[in-house]
Amino acid sequence: MKQFFSIPQNIRILREAVLSGIFTYLVMGLIAPFNLDQLDSIRYIYFIYISLSSIIVGIISGLISTYVLKMPLDPSLPLNKVHRNAMVMQLVNAPLLAIVLTTINGSMFCNHTADIWWYDGHIILEPYLHFLYYVIAIDIIFFIGTFIRNRNWHLHYQLDEVRAINALLEQKAEENDLGVIEKEKSKEEERQKFDEEGKQHFIGHSSNSELEVLPSQILYVEAMANYADIWYLDQDTPTHKLLRITLKEIKESLDSIPFMVQCHRAFIVNLNFVVTMTNRSNGYQLQMFGTEKQIPVSRTFTPLIKQKLQSRLLGNQAPKYLESTIID
Repeated sequence: MKQFFSIPQNIRILREAVLSGIFTYLVMGLIAPFNLDQLDSIRYIYFIYISLSSIIVGIISGLISTYVLKMPLDPSLPLNKVHRNAMVMQLVNAPLLAIVLTTINGSMFCNHTADIWWYDGHIILEPYLHFLYYVIAIDIIFFIGTFIRNRNWHLHYQLDEVRAINALLEQKAEENDLGVIEKEKSKEEERQKFDEEGKQHFIGHSSNSELEVLPSQILYVEAMANYADIWYLDQDTPTHKLLRITLKEIKESLDSIPFMVQCHRAFIVNLNFVVTMTNRSNGYQLQMFGTEKQIPVSRTFTPLIKQKLQSRLLGNQAPKYLESTIID
């Protein structure tokens, strides 16, 4: 049970269900639908029954949406998918809750529970449709709050991720300043390995358009129409050269070098030179060493960049499935 509620989407299911129950109780208390003001002494007991039912059905609906339909409220997903999954959860919830509420009313106000569903040899759907109407109306109002909570929850999750990555980047910078090199030994060996294999030779599609550079000295590459602007270190000084060559051709040349990663349709970056990662309203951006330029990270490449940065800073390997994105 403890492990179950350590998963963010499961915690979110429970919170949404509890909030739904509280919201249902308040709505019934304020507008008193179904002539509830005539219940007198059992009025608030009825409210509690309905609210608890809303919580239980909300949890069941969340579990169905998450584990059966595979549509969790997962903050690592893009925000539009989180909204979509929340809407699916409400669509699952509405008919289930209407069934439960209809049955509860049958048990409380009919001679037999089944009487609310079955009379004179025929199925009765009017009470169910009546409850379904109210449930959908309440769900629509409740979803406005869910929409806002989704945005805030997603934003906090992204900020926590960025803070974690930046903390590791700052720690790396501090260790380098203090001369702590043991953790960087494997990365340095990796850079030396590719440097020993020789410089990368980029040949453009025009006369006198070529560049030889060590992979470890490349900062980033930016595509500009049919050209590529290659930024690199020349005697520890950032410089650049514009070649008539496509980004796809450059990526193919750098494909075997793990620290050179595409982060955007128009950019390839050297992860060893990432200074900070920030989350803007239009997406993530990378600050590279030796330049003021902010490198955008597209949504397509965001999971790969996050995983690659974290794995390199922590000394682990990124999962292979994240490396399948290619340039169109």
